[in-house]
Amino acid sequence: MLQLFDSIRKRKARIAVMIVAALVCSLLGGFTAAPMAKAEETGEEIYTPDRVDLIAPVEGAVFLEEKDVLTGLEVTETTTDSITVAWDEMPGMTSYLVYYYDFEKSAYVFLDETKEQKYTWKDRKAGDEFYITVCAYRQSSGEQSHFAEPVHTFTRPEALTTFSIIKNASTSITLGWEKVESATGYLIYRTEANGVETKVGSTTTLEYKDTGLKSGVTYRYRIRTYFADEENTGEYSEQISTTTNPAKPSMKLRAGNGRVKLTWTAVNGATGYRIYQFNGSQAVLIADLKEKSTVSYLRTGLKNGTRYYYTMTAYRTYKEKDYESSKATKTSVKPLKVAKTSTGAKLYKSKKAFLRSAAVKACSFVKKQLNYAKSIVLPGMTNTNVLEFGSKTMVPQGMTFAGSYLLVSAYDSKGIDNSVVYVMSRSRKKLLTTVVLPNKTHAGGLAYDGRNLWICQSTYLRSIPFAQIKKAAVAKKKYLEIKAYGTKNALGQQAAAVTYYKGLLWVASYSESNSGYLGSYRIADKTGKPVLTVCGRIKLPNRVQGLTFTSNGRLILSRSCQTNSTKRGYLHQMDVYKPNLKKARAGKITLGKRNKVINMPSMNEEIAVSGKYLYVNFESVQFTSATKRVDRICAFKVAAVTKKEKAKKSTKKRTKKRTKK
Repeated sequence: MLQLFDSIRKRKARIAVMIVAALVCSLLGGFTAAPMAKAEETGEEIYTPDRVDLIAPVEGAVFLEEKDVLTGLEVTETTTDSITVAWDEMPGMTSYLVYYYDFEKSAYVFLDETKEQKYTWKDRKAGDEFYITVCAYRQSSGEQSHFAEPVHTFTRPEALTTFSIIKNASTSITLGWEKVESATGYLIYRTEANGVETKVGSTTTLEYKDTGLKSGVTYRYRIRTYFADEENTGEYSEQISTTTNPAKPSMKLRAGNGRVKLTWTAVNGATGYRIYQFNGSQAVLIADLKEKSTVSYLRTGLKNGTRYYYTMTAYRTYKEKDYESSKATKTSVKPLKVAKTSTGAKLYKSKKAFLRSAAVKACSFVKKQLNYAKSIVLPGMTNTNVLEFGSKTMVPQGMTFAGSYLLVSAYDSKGIDNSVVYVMSRSRKKLLTTVVLPNKTHAGGLAYDGRNLWICQSTYLRSIPFAQIKKAAVAKKKYLEIKAYGTKNALGQQAAAVTYYKGLLWVASYSESNSGYLGSYRIADKTGKPVLTVCGRIKLPNRVQGLTFTSNGRLILSRSCQTNSTKRGYLHQMDVYKPNLKKARAGKITLGKRNKVINMPSMNEEIAVSGKYLYVNFESVQFTSATKRVDRICAFKVAAVTKKEKAKKSTKKRTKKRTKK
């Protein structure tokens, strides 16, 4: 042993004093270990775990050459109560000696002898630290290798058995749990709707706040303990699912006649909304709206001129529990009296003013052929009473005649109110009632088939039984609210304008740059739930806003685009065709050549024939940037519209010359 100590002193000049600590261990072969070398606590050298060179050989054994070191020592498995190590084989050796570092003694202590190339140390404490080294031993010659580079390892901590959700917020969730004694920290894992699990954080405290989350979304969590190193983890905890609260709603109030309308954008993940009206400083619940698609609430029975205050919350029901957002900003409004739907001209208060307008003076056809007496002022352009709310932004679009009535559609350019249809007396040109449609979708062309009113909206034709409209018109109701359309028929093409001719609906599409289409549709079950079946389809010019057939078989197209000449695609004209109508009843026509082009004021829309007159609707009344604005439906004799223009004289002369030759 003295020779060993001399060798160590030579290699480590800093060692001042070495002592021998007696340690006797029974090995599998029945031998005892020689005393281990250990530096005094007061010495210069401290016996740290890396100093395996200070471990003495077993009693009666000697070290092989310095190059003979056991290699490949590694930890292959750890559990909460065991550590397994393995190493490379050392040929010619009969067994392997396993040592561990005793932190209290600051020395390596013999643990066990094995003939295998691995060793499992069992019955350890969870969440504990270990240094282990191994050497090879040949019992017959009493030789042993130098010790392997020690491995530093840990037993795994015990698992977290349960945890809870401390707080739910709109963009964060806070988790909490009780301390696990064998753990030094905790790893947090989150699973989102796509099923992908991610480690989102770690902490050494007993709670964790997961931030940056989406509002109104379900998340799943589980937690793993760790000891000393985040790679040394315990088993996963149970998984708990929860949800973030919905985001705070952004609420708007609108004053009406004795009523207030609250509107908001749908909140992600919300399953309902709660509306509160303030009574002094107290917010009183007045409505619990359980439909997630609801984005408005009407409060009626209020007093005009009195200020009312409101707030609201969104909530999400998850696992029979409601998770509620913070309250929307407290907002107030005063209900007010709403005027009737206007019937006077918005732009031109007299015949003289209209006839002097650019719309008339700049269009020679209008100037010559306009029948002012037959023309009809557009109602609702100054104000439309939409269910006791005032709208000043209704834009006229489609029109049709239905018996003794004229119907004109309009949509709200600001998207606040639902689209409407003005119902007027055909003969007296007076407004009788306003039909409020079920949605805000752009209401375009109109057609009447003798039973139903048809409305173009997007790529659909929607129907309303005309009987209920007529009933409201006869009673001169202020308005008629339509809760739902009769039918909704998908066309497979954009529907801009429609007319009824020879028992079929003819629907034209609109495109600014590409050719449009004219489709014909047969109607089944007019008196019940009308269904459309396509009959034929032909190409049309672009920018078609309206169409109608005359009694003598002419097809007139109203084409327009943009408000003035500074805009791309500016157009304002009517085209007259003499199509081949031999198969019109079968829904098939041939467009033929265009016979006539008529210049119109800006933004001409849908057209319709009644008797000997063609009526042309305009939307320019609601666009201040439009040139040649019109605030009425203009009437022209059909004959003047369809009359073929005479050829120019110069053309005739050239024709005569060619004939003479």
